[in-house]
Amino acid sequence: MQIARKRKISHIALGFFLLTHPLPSALFVTTVAIFSLGAMWPHLLWSTFLLLILGHAAMQFSINMMNDYCDRYRDAISQPAKPIVRGLVTPREAFVASILMGIVMVGVQLRLPPLALIVSFGYLALGQSYNMGLKSSIFSGLILAMMFAFIPLYIFA
Repeated sequence: MQIARKRKISHIALGFFLLTHPLPSALFVTTVAIFSLGAMWPHLLWSTFLLLILGHAAMQFSINMMNDYCDRYRDAISQPAKPIVRGLVTPREAFVASILMGIVMVGVQLRLPPLALIVSFGYLALGQSYNMGLKSSIFSGLILAMMFAFIPLYIFA
């Protein structure tokens, strides 16, 4: 891993953007948006819709940022384009950003029904446990399947 002594703001911003895993995050957030629209139709509440989307995006970003933090040594060998490996962000910055996104998730979802927050905590716990070692266990497929199952539960909560 390389950590540059002097980093440009544009490189740091790019690093944080890449930490979010933009394409997978977009896929998950789009899935939540589509299910949410279907669940709320024809009585769409835009404020609730936006809270669902923003809360899920913050949760997804938290999980993805922690993924890069936890995989930084493996990525140094096999994925040199990753933002931590490239020195765009430090491991500490990725870790702190992940925690902050989790806090943002809670702050946003406090305005939703309590069950939505409980389901989100379950999803977040599964995602972070996957990052912290379960991805290389026999339970990895089960964890991912459970995460996908939490999406409709979150929306209909």
